[in-house]
Amino acid sequence: MSLSKSLTRLFIAFIFFTVFFFILAYYNETPFFNHVNHDIQEVIYDALGSYGLITFIIFTYLGSIYVTLTLTLILAIYFFIQKRSALAALLLFNFVSVRMVNQLLKDFYHVARPTLHHLVHVSNYSFPSGHAMSSIAFYGFVAFLISIHLK
Repeated sequence: MSLSKSLTRLFIAFIFFTVFFFILAYYNETPFFNHVNHDIQEVIYDALGSYGLITFIIFTYLGSIYVTLTLTLILAIYFFIQKRSALAALLLFNFVSVRMVNQLLKDFYHVARPTLHHLVHVSNYSFPSGHAMSSIAFYGFVAFLISIHLK
């Protein structure tokens, strides 16, 4: 597949998921959405059991700032050593910009945390998920680099 075709598909996916995000964000505070959200959380918590909770805690930890920042810095240093400073700068920009955009969106939407039992303690708003955004940005970037390297 050519690079232009790949970029076109990536752009279309970006537009689709951006529209999907804003639709979810728009309906986020409606009573129907709150009810569905609460019901889904209860079903997941009840169905998980102890092994499922441990799995969620591990995935949450992998998306935490402690892990993603540490891995970002290790990779950035590696890229600088390999004289690939543009990749290092892009990786650092990726980390910082995602954190900033996430905080701006949280401040804009003001969605309170769910009232159910929390697996990990987080003190700010719940939407959009900082762990999910950071994970997708970091691990997605790494997957992109791996896919380029394998070609």
